[in-house]
Amino acid sequence: MKKTILLGAIASSMIIGSSALVADDLNVAGTVNVTANPQPVGSTRTIYPAMTMAAADDPSILWSLGAGTDTDQPGLNAVGFINLKTLAAPLFMGSDAADALLTLSGDKIIVGGKLGVGTESPTEAVDVVGTDAAARFKLTSITNTGNQAAQYVQQRARSESGSPAAVESGDVIGMFSFRGWHGSGWTGTKAGITVTATEDWSTSSNGNLVTISHTPNGSSKLTPALQIKGNADVYIPNGNLYVKGKKMSVPDYVFKDDYKLMPLDELKTFIKKNNHLPGVASADEVGKAGVVNLSGLQMTLLEKVE
Repeated sequence: MKKTILLGAIASSMIIGSSALVADDLNVAGTVNVTANPQPVGSTRTIYPAMTMAAADDPSILWSLGAGTDTDQPGLNAVGFINLKTLAAPLFMGSDAADALLTLSGDKIIVGGKLGVGTESPTEAVDVVGTDAAARFKLTSITNTGNQAAQYVQQRARSESGSPAAVESGDVIGMFSFRGWHGSGWTGTKAGITVTATEDWSTSSNGNLVTISHTPNGSSKLTPALQIKGNADVYIPNGNLYVKGKKMSVPDYVFKDDYKLMPLDELKTFIKKNNHLPGVASADEVGKAGVVNLSGLQMTLLEKVE
């Protein structure tokens, strides 16, 4: 038989020390045992259970509310512990199971409303506010398996939770949104990383577009800065690409009187032997290095043209 415990409002007239309990204010499908273990103020005490609950058909303790050591208040302390033991059905904390704000079920803690960390007025499903320090979300993975690591997972599906359907072309899969206070309120997204489906997804087709966007100086408009397209092309829809590396020396020196060109017969011999132009990295060299110096390559090509 399943055991369900519903914790309702416990009236202030419930006095632990004298074992008085207002039954109308506590709805329990089972038995309630209330005990008190007051000790003299300032004494060192062992933690004693102050309230235990068990199912009517099973006398074993399902959970207990305990009293800890407190030199200011003997008996039941303001801060105790809940010891959840073998529970065949969830423990709901709220007016009833349908409106439970907190549910303890096996190894799961389920929040029925919005969870606020550092705030009493959460506006999102999980709202973390840091006032004296940075608000941080930390993931740590300690494992000897090479492919396991801390992950931040965003998932998207269509339809409904019980029967999800594949995302469609144009659907936003996930987004990192960066906002700020503009003087009189919070802005919308002013920089972000967005992943968008570029085709209807199936088990073998999951094309997507990764877009990095920002707001230029003097503007309030979110503007795409860099995109990785479904065919793996890297596209810069606005602005220019500047690559640091080899110092870019424009090869106008080839027009000087003392610049010596390689004679055509020597050039022909070099190309026949090496299969590339002199001064230009070969395919083997690029393949071994695994990288290409874009600025250096551009200047080398300009030198050959000039």
